[in-house]
Amino acid sequence: MSAEAKQWWKGLGEDLETDIEDLEE
Repeated sequence: MSAEAKQWWKGLGEDLETDIEDLEE
């Protein structure tokens, strides 16, 4: 994968983690 794609996936994963934490509250 390109570096750009890796950054995109990393950002997406961090957004999902934040969403999941918000749901658990």
